Amino acid sequence: MHIFFTYPRVLWALLLVIIPIILHLFSFRKHQHVFFHSIFLLQESQDEQNRTRTKLQEILILISRIIAIAFLVCAFAQPYIPVHAEKTEPNQTVCIYIDNSLSMQNETKEGIAVEIAKSRAMSILNAYTPQQSFYIISNNPSISDQIPLTKQQAEQKIAGIQTSPFSPPISEICLQAQSLDLHTKNTLYIISDFQKYTSDIANFPTDSLFHITCVPIISEKTNNISIDSVWFDTPFRVKNQIETIHVRIKNHGNQTHTDIPVQLFINDTLRAISNIQIEAENFVDITMEYSVANTGIISGKVSLDDYPLLFDNDYYFSYTIRNTINVLSINENQENTHITKLLQYDNYIELTQNSRHSIDYSLIQNYDVLILHELVEIPSGLIHTIQNFLELGKTCIVIPHKNSSIDSYNTCFAQFSNHSFIGYDTTTISIQGFDAHHPIFTNVFESAKTNIIYPIITSHFIIEPATNRIITLANHHSFVSNISLLKGACYVFSSPLQKEQGNFITHPLFVSLYNMILLVQNNQTIQTTLSDKIKIIAPQKATTSVIHIIRPEKNIDFIPFVATSLHSQEILLESFDAIQESGIYYALVEDSIFSGIAINYSRNESVMDFYTSQEIQDVCMTYNKTNTTLISGNQNTIQTHIRDALQGIQLWRYSLIIALFAIFTEIILIRFWKFFLKRPTNIHQ
Repeated sequence: MHIFFTYPRVLWALLLVIIPIILHLFSFRKHQHVFFHSIFLLQESQDEQNRTRTKLQEILILISRIIAIAFLVCAFAQPYIPVHAEKTEPNQTVCIYIDNSLSMQNETKEGIAVEIAKSRAMSILNAYTPQQSFYIISNNPSISDQIPLTKQQAEQKIAGIQTSPFSPPISEICLQAQSLDLHTKNTLYIISDFQKYTSDIANFPTDSLFHITCVPIISEKTNNISIDSVWFDTPFRVKNQIETIHVRIKNHGNQTHTDIPVQLFINDTLRAISNIQIEAENFVDITMEYSVANTGIISGKVSLDDYPLLFDNDYYFSYTIRNTINVLSINENQENTHITKLLQYDNYIELTQNSRHSIDYSLIQNYDVLILHELVEIPSGLIHTIQNFLELGKTCIVIPHKNSSIDSYNTCFAQFSNHSFIGYDTTTISIQGFDAHHPIFTNVFESAKTNIIYPIITSHFIIEPATNRIITLANHHSFVSNISLLKGACYVFSSPLQKEQGNFITHPLFVSLYNMILLVQNNQTIQTTLSDKIKIIAPQKATTSVIHIIRPEKNIDFIPFVATSLHSQEILLESFDAIQESGIYYALVEDSIFSGIAINYSRNESVMDFYTSQEIQDVCMTYNKTNTTLISGNQNTIQTHIRDALQGIQLWRYSLIIALFAIFTEIILIRFWKFFLKRPTNIHQ
């Protein structure tokens, strides 16, 4: 057994034991002469005994003083017996990770989980010497995570930690901590509720220089109810249309709940209420209806009341209803009267017809939908314009001419697709089927039918590869495919839409072309998760103006990163500092709002399922995580455990007790020794 000292230099003070030794060897007491009128009363034997007892007293006092000084010096040097075979490095890297994810809002027997985690972190700080520096890591990425902090700075950072919507896998935190110092011993303390969603213990790094200590915050499974998702019955939003919204609500607890009110708000106005009953560990889907009489940005929220976890009680969504959809049809010679009749009675769609020979390519970007109607060849200038058009998320519809140049079309397709025309088939054939789940067939048929009489096609181009087919011919060739690999959709018909090419234009499936046009306004995500990358296409005028992201009720206003290309600007929202809460945000340029952004917290943390301490140990054993240990208990227990693990068994208390006992013994010897010398004597005359 070896004993080490935290402050070994203090042991130089052991030289002070010379002082009582010198005092003992060189006594400076003056001898006092006592005169007796007769000496026969003194007994020689008793004189010798008293002299021996006096010397014994002086020796015992000397020993007491030496012991008192020696052990008092040892107490200040802080002796300890190492618990492990290896002595702890005094300059090791110490990282403390505090899990401040939304699940840490949960209540435990000791209080709110995130507050308990912060107190545990304080205990870890106090277990180290004042000279130790620390790295404090949370779920909010910050440059300060890479900077070593003093104990006081670490305490300040810990005190300021609040719950965060970001919840990376804990293995990523381990890699981040490990990268701080790859050459010396590195210790990471993980203070977490160890929710199974993020606690990928199997992926923890195994490194002899990297030690992981798990400090679990025991959270019991909470009867949490969450709004899981929201979706619409139809793929496009139109003014005055009855909208049917579907809401999925999950019960993550083991109790059945009844009469839970679910509220729907549209533009901050309550539009519908529904009371639900939901069984334990189950979900329920409900529908709610509303209509909107105006155009512009529509902001919605579905809400319920549930405690103690509040982050998943609200679900936001947003979309835009356009005033009109501007459609440009570029024709080879004459317009298609069938398309004109399909669209002319809808005031919501504004159709413009232009000849290929008189089109101004620079104006195409002002339209929402582009129809290439029976062009024999696609001009090279138009090819580049189509590519930019699709990059903006808009829709292109290609209807070939029977004499179209395959090479010209394939040159165009190659800019945004891996599809191509490989030939022209003059065989008369019927349509075999269609993808009934595709949104372009919404409301085309009132009910599902199995006995549909499909139209006949007299000739068609062969499109390869035969993927992304929407309408399929009997020979398994494609009649309509979406071939775009860019953000926008490019629907390609394999046959002209003329009477001599078949009867498709008189069939109900022809209405799908109308829906292709309507879908362009819904090339937008109604909601996104806070941890996702958010991309928004900015309007043309934003190329010369500053874009702002705002949330007025929270006084949030910041300038996002904007990726600029030749023809468009794309807003990229990846800032962890600017957006920390769910809600409706707005993109603004020149004091005009052009987009709504609905952001929700991830529902992954709604599942209150946690690892127990025993399960953590079992997983570590299963995956042979020999560098991972676990400590649990209250604040004082954890602090003592860490000190023992780092500095061994502390002996300074015992040294102090021995020093005090020696001082007390010295006092006894000085004050009460004379009572031991008294004994009865006989005097003879």
